[in-house]
Amino acid sequence: MATCSPKDLKKSVHESYERNASSSNINNVYQRLENLNVPISKLLDVTDLEADGNVLLDLGTGWGVVAIAATKRYRNKFLAVGLDFSPACLKLAKKTIKDLGLTNINLILGDAESLPLKDHVLDVVVSQATLNLVPNKLKVFSELARVLKEGAVLAFSDSIKKEEINQKSLDLWCRCITGALTTDEYERIMKLCGLAVEDVGDLTDVVRDLVEAGKWSWPEFLEHDLGYLVVRARKTVSTSVRAGRNNEDESGLVRRKF
Repeated sequence: MATCSPKDLKKSVHESYERNASSSNINNVYQRLENLNVPISKLLDVTDLEADGNVLLDLGTGWGVVAIAATKRYRNKFLAVGLDFSPACLKLAKKTIKDLGLTNINLILGDAESLPLKDHVLDVVVSQATLNLVPNKLKVFSELARVLKEGAVLAFSDSIKKEEINQKSLDLWCRCITGALTTDEYERIMKLCGLAVEDVGDLTDVVRDLVEAGKWSWPEFLEHDLGYLVVRARKTVSTSVRAGRNNEDESGLVRRKF
């Protein structure tokens, strides 16, 4: 089977999300907010957003649903930055944010593997169903450790694979299947970057019910028997692993061949 480079994977994901956002509208965003209310709420439950003046990054914000849901819960007590590499997604998110009259969410175009942010500026990072789409997991966690303040929280929810998935394609990568890691793999890479896992919650049944009810268009989740977890980690050290510094550190988990 031909090898897909990280560049090929990122291009495929970009094109897929651009198409989806371009054919969607504000009503679709509101529907997603309603349909995914439970998993989004569970993700926000493990953040430390109660304090006034926190700066939050919604990594892979897409249509902005997590940043919007956080604002609805905590009102304008924090500044949110929604980052995505799809201009079409950000355009749709911007329309929705304007429609809702929200003023605390700033949207920026950027790459998760090379965040356009200064060191140690974030109090909280949240991310939903995004990290599995990034080819270089070590690099993105290293970047997150760099921009988080010491003691700051990373909270993400994502698909988790239970065993190796033999069927591999660009489409399955874009559908959040073959880019998923196991829990042990995530924890190992995060530890290398100075991120200590504090809490892991299992949302597999919640996501399965949403897919079966047609509220989350993700049939591949059922077909490949994935898990879905919400994870809280904390930045524990002031320095992080520089991505790509040592190929042995990556342990074959970051650059995947197809």
